[in-house]
Amino acid sequence: MTLGVSADATRAVFSVQVAGKGEYIFGWKAGGAHAIVGPNQFIRHANLSSNGSKVLYDVDPVGGGANHVGTVAFAGGAMVDVASSVPTDSPDRWQLTADGSSLLQGTTGLLYASSGASVLALSVATFANTRLVNDGLVHPTMNTRRHPVPLLHVRPEPPSTAGHHEHHQLGRPGPNVTMTSVKPLTVHLNSVDTATVQGQVASTQVGDTVFGVGEAVMLNGVVDANVSRAVMYDDGTHGDVTAGDGRFTQSGVSANCCALLGVHTIRMLAEVEATDGLHHATVVEFKQLNVAA
Repeated sequence: MTLGVSADATRAVFSVQVAGKGEYIFGWKAGGAHAIVGPNQFIRHANLSSNGSKVLYDVDPVGGGANHVGTVAFAGGAMVDVASSVPTDSPDRWQLTADGSSLLQGTTGLLYASSGASVLALSVATFANTRLVNDGLVHPTMNTRRHPVPLLHVRPEPPSTAGHHEHHQLGRPGPNVTMTSVKPLTVHLNSVDTATVQGQVASTQVGDTVFGVGEAVMLNGVVDANVSRAVMYDDGTHGDVTAGDGRFTQSGVSANCCALLGVHTIRMLAEVEATDGLHHATVVEFKQLNVAA
């Protein structure tokens, strides 16, 4: 079965079942075919970068155990795992960028460096009343040139706001999110204390109305599910001082027993509804919230 073809159709990868041994990923180019990955008990997914340089594999090893996902050069050689024990229920296959430098995992929105050095969650639901992220557009994809097309893209802020990054919904700008803060800077395990996250939200277009604001807490590019992810309010509750002033607050950010220790990044999402009914969002990330024992 052919699993991937380069853009110029000069290279391809396909699976082969070898009796008594297992399944292999083979590569083909003019002159013949060669084994790249294997033997394996089962090949879940495989693909080829459009420039033909890198092969993506998602395989179950012979003898059982967790599946492994990663990349290897088309010519073969050292395999670089980026993830393991990956659930099989995603309706989307893994995708490689055109140059093979990154892998996008199905519908999770996780973008892995093929070197295994990093992972980034391209979009994160914050449980706010937001449609762009919660109602079906949470999952980034790739365009026909195999460039990631995330729901939100990253734009570093000027040096005067070091440590702060802003992401805009593709298309027209979303709302401005400024004056972000978290106090205190440390929370402890087992929810013994809480931090307050705040940010100022202002529409950039006449007629836009704020639809929802929320926060998530991340470590090394992905959500720490054991630190509060919640709606933020501008109604005089949840630590908000003045209702309707555009300053959104969530005072109940805590870490449960199993949160990861270390300095986390806070991701704050604000979404507006325009007069035409379309929604636009901005996400900012800012440091630092330390989780301590």
